[in-house]
Amino acid sequence: MRMPLPMIFLSISIFVFTALLAVCYLLGSQLVAAARAQVPVPHGFKPETLKISSESGKFLAAWLLEGDPAKGAVLLLHGIRANRSVLVERARFLHAAGYTVLMIDFQAHGESEGHRITLGYLESLDARSALNYLHQRYPKKSLAVIGVSLGGAAALLGIEPKSLDALIIESAYAHIFTAIRNRLELRFGRWGAWLLPIFTLQIHFRLGIDPELLNTGGKIKNFSCPLLVIGGGLDQRTKPKDSMDLFQAAPQGRKQFWLIPDAKHEDFHLHQKQRYEQKVLQFFKHNLKNHDEKIAALSSEKIPRKQILPQVN
Repeated sequence: MRMPLPMIFLSISIFVFTALLAVCYLLGSQLVAAARAQVPVPHGFKPETLKISSESGKFLAAWLLEGDPAKGAVLLLHGIRANRSVLVERARFLHAAGYTVLMIDFQAHGESEGHRITLGYLESLDARSALNYLHQRYPKKSLAVIGVSLGGAAALLGIEPKSLDALIIESAYAHIFTAIRNRLELRFGRWGAWLLPIFTLQIHFRLGIDPELLNTGGKIKNFSCPLLVIGGGLDQRTKPKDSMDLFQAAPQGRKQFWLIPDAKHEDFHLHQKQRYEQKVLQFFKHNLKNHDEKIAALSSEKIPRKQILPQVN
């Protein structure tokens, strides 16, 4: 007996919908799967190897380069499914300029403990714990963070704003919804946006968290320290508008925006090495003061301008 045409359409629709759910579930599984791997020390790179206890409940693998005692310290935070090895070249030029540099593997990345990536939720606790480590080890140093993609999101979500003296954010999402939608559209075209609710539900189901907790645009409003936001003009994962939205959400004041016109979602340092180093070092020179300069600045702020008298030799 021949099946009625409406039943055929219904059967096909059920099959396609089930297949779509299966594909979305598989993609979700890949997105949060741990990216653990051995991270050998690169040739000629001589860091102190550390294990840092994190508020995420995990021990984090880390490398530390001691710099000039009079200069500040910089925490480097990598992107999703990467590890601290991708930040080595940044660490080299910062250390050569005298800065102390700490680089970690987020939980479930590299050599750190952890079973799944949480898109910034637990990683934010790792960022906070790593910065606290620097505070405890170097109580007199000014501190800065360079956060790349997930690393930038984790910094904004987890770090206490008043604990930072300077912040650089590269290709970080303004909201997890936007980050997921951009990636779905890359894979499925304009139809990808229709799949966003399925992935949003997976955040609840897999991670047990409210996606609104991953709203970096809401968090950056609390950061009054000097800020540099860097975006790629050809980036389809964190689009130029996303980077600009994040920048505009930050408080007015000492903030800068740098859009690299021909850059995609990639390592900006490798893409434009000389200009990147010049830009970052200039930013830190003006905003990451050494201990004596920081004390002098704080003292002058406490004294009314009319009471500051010229010194007589």
